[in-house]
Amino acid sequence: MVVALAVFTVRIPHAASLKDKRHVVRPLIERLRREHAFAASEVEFMDEHTRARIGLAGVGNDAQVLRGAVDKCFYALEEDYPNTITDTDVEMMTFHGGE
Repeated sequence: MVVALAVFTVRIPHAASLKDKRHVVRPLIERLRREHAFAASEVEFMDEHTRARIGLAGVGNDAQVLRGAVDKCFYALEEDYPNTITDTDVEMMTFHGGE
């Protein structure tokens, strides 16, 4: 079993309030869940309205396929939110059965 964990920061310079931020972050997270089948959540900067830190998690049986899916997420986000995705980090972990 392979687990992919990824985090990235979204800059939201036009947001004047946390409500404005939610209008960007909520659809972004829902899209990651719906279109890319990743668990996603805001994990940092909850009280800052001009940026959000998003965490992703995915599970699979092939590290290359899973890493490709993470990269595909980042490419899609960069297309929809140009010059706003920063500080990306991906960690791949492999677990072996104990039987």
